[in-house]
Amino acid sequence: MKNGLYEVRHRHGLDWPYVTAAVAYRDSGGAAADARVVLGHVAPVPWRVDAAGEALSGAAISADTAAKAGEAATVGATPLSRNAYKAALVKTAVKRAALTAAGLPLEG
Repeated sequence: MKNGLYEVRHRHGLDWPYVTAAVAYRDSGGAAADARVVLGHVAPVPWRVDAAGEALSGAAISADTAAKAGEAATVGATPLSRNAYKAALVKTAVKRAALTAAGLPLEG
């Protein structure tokens, strides 16, 4: 099982992260299988994002597939009036968590 976690925090703060993303999957011949993506700090409880896991499953993890998973993680999101900025943070956190899980360098 491969897994990765990425947290978006205030640069100098010791408080809670703005967003966290966890990615886990089985490596099946170089492709992700049974991928799971869970977000933290975007809802009252950890939030599993099936669409993001589906975007990773069956594909080799790369910067492109990781970015697609980040995009999928925000489809249908309904942010509150003062936390709409979290949608952009979710995209980045999911992408970087997927790249971390695959052992690839983080980018953008």
